[in-house]
Amino acid sequence: MIAALVVFARGSATEAAPAGLPNAMSNADVKDWMFPHHLHDVSRQLQDGIRALAVDLHYGIPTGGAVKTNLEGTASREKIEETVGPEGTAAAMRIRDRLVGGEDAERGIFFCHGFCELGAYEVTSTLREMREFLVLEDYITTEDITRLFEESGLIDYVYTGSTTRWPTLHQLIGANQRLSVFIESGRPGPAWMHPTLGVIQETPYTFHKPEDMSCRPNRGGTTGSLFLINNWIETTPAPRPSNAEIVNAYDALLARARQCMRERNHVPNIISVDFYDTGDLLRVVRTLNGIVEREPAR
Repeated sequence: MIAALVVFARGSATEAAPAGLPNAMSNADVKDWMFPHHLHDVSRQLQDGIRALAVDLHYGIPTGGAVKTNLEGTASREKIEETVGPEGTAAAMRIRDRLVGGEDAERGIFFCHGFCELGAYEVTSTLREMREFLVLEDYITTEDITRLFEESGLIDYVYTGSTTRWPTLHQLIGANQRLSVFIESGRPGPAWMHPTLGVIQETPYTFHKPEDMSCRPNRGGTTGSLFLINNWIETTPAPRPSNAEIVNAYDALLARARQCMRERNHVPNIISVDFYDTGDLLRVVRTLNGIVEREPAR
């Protein structure tokens, strides 16, 4: 099963976005991870100022020193079949079984992207590094989500207030509620798991060249107190830093953020890019937040 988590710190929802990353778990610092989207691990991403981290969680089975994707009876299989069809999924499973051999251990939850055979690692220690806000696209059970939050200590920081009128970051810190949880499916769960629908709106995310980029409504329509801008070129399976150089450049990214702000009549709350240290994501975020960069002292 797949779950996407987004950690983000910000002031009120009327303020500009923090810097964000899609597939933050997919990075070159992870041993044997294929087709990374970023160069550095989650800890370095947070240290560098990234505050919106989208990550995928899968059920997996440790097998012979690797991790085998567990698709039986899960929402992951349905999502993969929507993309490649039943025959393509079956073929992928046959290849998987040939590549990953050995005795199966107990099923666990791992950071993976699509298939755990392409890279996987344990979740709890990384979640302990996420202490700001958290959004969940849930394909694992709410019981397992709750367990991960308890094991990582994130449960101590969950936000329990309104998702219509957001408090300021100062107020959230004062209440020690710096972590907000949203579930995409809307399945019943603890009261602190807020439904995504009606709260987060976004742009499309499957652009194949820069000129395709638009600000039109995608998931979430045009309602919701939070606005997500997706800003990367889709080149599955391997993202390309050369594309990030183009779409993450200061003038291009700032222009798109301002265009989306005008078209959607909403300040962006998350700007999400591949290869965050290529281009000028953090500089754009500072500009949108009205932070004037000072010239270095001579």
